[in-house]
Amino acid sequence: MNWVLSTGRNVGAADVEGNDVPFAELAALQAKLNVRFADAEKLTSAILKKFAGVSADG
Repeated sequence: MNWVLSTGRNVGAADVEGNDVPFAELAALQAKLNVRFADAEKLTSAILKKFAGVSADG
């Protein structure tokens, strides 16, 4: 692998359009993300409870 620390390769790269999120929408996105994290915690807990009832002995 050849690692390059200079920014020379990125100079002149085209800007990516449509990647910006208006600042006003960030609060709504954060709220959605928090709901997803809460759902993930519930699902993880349920899965771990199911695994607790399973043994390798059959």
